[in-house]
Formats: sequence, structure tokens, C-alpha cells
Amino acid sequence: MKMNIKSFFATLLALVTLSACTTEPAIDDLEGKYAAPEELTLELLSQARIKGEKVHTFKIALATEGVTYANGEFVGSGRMLDIQFVGNTFALGATTYTPKTVDVAKNGNYIVGEEGSTYYTIENGVATPVAIESGDITVTKVENDYEIYGTIWLADADKSAVKFEATATIAYEPFPEPTKLTQVLSVTPNQGILTINLAEDGISSTTDPTTWQTTWSGDGFYLALDIYSADGKLYPGTYKPSAQGGVVGEGEYGIGWDPGDIYGIGMVFENWGTCWWTVANGATSAQKILSGDITVEKKGSKYTITYGQLGDDIWFEFTGAIEGVDPDAGQGGGDVDTNEYVELSTLLSATSNVASGTKSLTINMAEDGITAISNGYGGYTFEGEGNYLAL
Repeated sequence: MKMNIKSFFATLLALVTLSACTTEPAIDDLEGKYAAPEELTLELLSQARIKGEKVHTFKIALATEGVTYANGEFVGSGRMLDIQFVGNTFALGATTYTPKTVDVAKNGNYIVGEEGSTYYTIENGVATPVAIESGDITVTKVENDYEIYGTIWLADADKSAVKFEATATIAYEPFPEPTKLTQVLSVTPNQGILTINLAEDGISSTTDPTTWQTTWSGDGFYLALDIYSADGKLYPGTYKPSAQGGVVGEGEYGIGWDPGDIYGIGMVFENWGTCWWTVANGATSAQKILSGDITVEKKGSKYTITYGQLGDDIWFEFTGAIEGVDPDAGQGGGDVDTNEYVELSTLLSATSNVASGTKSLTINMAEDGITAISNGYGGYTFEGEGNYLAL
């Protein structure tokens, strides 16, 4: 059968129209199955920062106007989001956060699952929680001014969606750091006890050989550490305070004690044991360390000795070689090895260059605390402090 061009297009138009008509009922069938997200404009209700060893948790509570929280109770009616962001800098970072459970969450995630981020419906002060299940949340900021927005899905029977946006001003203070002990003042092995004095930069002392009096100079702190050693060497481990003063067993550090007039000469002695000294204008004062763990780690010839944590009155860290106490000296891992060991534990990117004909692989690896964001032109914008390797 012959068909002219006008007849052909007329037939084609009829088929398209018929096709559109036959699919319309299927589209109608979908209506009402996926409810539109609830849209919220939120304000900052509260914020808290929980410091971790490598990453920190930033708890941000955002609520609709009229909702308050005080003395463990809500007031008013509205909505609230309690979001737990994970980051590795002292302030909440600007990025798009993805959901992960607490056991695998890392920098750039927010926590979902049991005791994770939660959505609250509040009616006259009574809060009904529903866990947040999925969805990306974006954080942008200019200095201390934040914008937080995204669409999230809830773990309710309807898989409800919530689209929200919020602005907030949050001024995060940098975390206080442990006192950095950088120099070894002296090392003395004494009958199963190894005494090591470690100090901040600028602390020094001289002893008058005629009077045995010690004169201190500088301002800062130093540690006098009495730690168990059977052979005069310092071994890695976690050392606990000795059960009694004057007796230091394996895996312990010595605590101070008062031996009294041990020589019967009318002179009372005091043993300071492991203690924390303050030096100021030539005067010294000491605080005994009687509890808590002292941790000794070792990589190559470099020791790391730490005590205390955020919020403690005494919190220090020493990093460096200590000559004369290294059990691996002369074996390629002791005093003769002065190279520092850097652990690269973060994969920034991995790119195959085979397509370009170079038959190579580019890998960027970094220390914890380093993040990289592509600038879209083949380079990166870096955040944090440390080292990275482009291989």
C-alpha cells in the first residue's frame, strides 16, 4: 500500500497520541503513594561537641520556632532534629554528610541506627522520637555562620521524608592540647626503677657540686617519671600506679611516699615518686601523680609517652628518642635509627591512568586528620595538618 508523506505523519501522530493515552492510567495509579516531604525551617536549639581519639561527634539539635528544651524537658509544640555529625577537626566541617551506623562512622558521616540521629514530633512538651534512616545532609559555613540543609528519610512505617534547612552561628573553640614535653633532662636506672625527667622547651637546671643544690631556669613544666624496669630499658606498655609507695612492680610506675627519718638522724625524707613539676621564676612546686595510666609506645627509635586526657589537670605527651634506654638499640630499630615513622591511614584518592596511555596508577595517601576536596580542575583543597604522599 502506498502512503504519501502527509498520511505517514498523520498516522504517526495518531500512534503517539494513542500511546500517551494508554499509559496515563499507570501514571494515575502512582498518585498518593509517595507523599511530599514535610518541609521545615529550623533554628539552633543546642549543640555539643564530644572529643574522640581520632574523630569527634558534633551533636546539633535543630527545632521549629516555639520549641525549647530545659531541665530535661521540652516546652511547646513543633519538630526537632537531633543530628550527630562525625568530623576530625575541632569545628564542624563544611561538607555533605552521609549516613552510617556508629560502628563504622568516620569523618564525613552522620550517625544513624540505634541511639543515632533522631527526628522528634513534639506536642505540648511531649516528644515522640523516630530514628533517621537515610538521606544526605549538607553543611556550609562562612567563619562561624552555618547553613545546614538536606532531605532525610525516617525509619517509620511510611518511610516519611523531611526536607529541612537551618542557619546557625556556632563559635567552636580549639581543643586544648596536652603539654608537649620535648626534651630529656636526665635518665637514671635505680634498682629496678628507671627514672626519666622529661621537660618542655626552655626548662633547664644546674647543680652546685659543693652544696648539691639544684637551680632551675625557664617557665613551664617537667615530668619526673619513676617506672619499672628490670634491666634499665624502657619497654612499651600501659603502666599503672604502684599499690604502695616505695615498691614498684612490673607494669607499674612509682607513686610518692614519705619514708620519714629512715636514717635516724633527725631528718625527715619525702620521696616524690612520679610527679609533675612546675617551674616559674626559678621556683619549683610539685604535684604527685597517684592514679591513672601512663602509656609508653614505640616506633623505631621514637617513644611516645602520654598521660591524662581532655579535662584532666595534668595532661602531657612526650615524643622523641631517649638514649640509653632503648632495648632495640643497635638492631636497626633503636637509637641508631633516627628516621621518624609516619602512618598513612587515609586514602584520599586512587586514579587509573591506563586510558591516557601511561599505564600507571596515582594514589594519594594521608595521615589521619587530612582531608582533600577536589577543586574540579584536577587539584585539591586540603584541610587539617600532617603529611600526605602522592604516589
